[in-house]
Amino acid sequence: MADRNLSEAESARDLSAGARALGARSLGVDLSAGMLAAARRRGDVPALLRADASRLPLADASCDGAVSGF
Repeated sequence: MADRNLSEAESARDLSAGARALGARSLGVDLSAGMLAAARRRGDVPALLRADASRLPLADASCDGAVSGF
């Protein structure tokens, strides 16, 4: 994943809502309400979800890639 750029047609899960999967339709995921608030203020992630990255409430194969900035 580190060597691949996602297109605007693909989707990504940003696991920590800070790494910013630019170019892709992103869903920012973070367990921390404070980090989600910071991402919301930045305004560069269109959708945000509070969840544990180890137990995402998403269907298998629901995205093309994931990034994490832990």
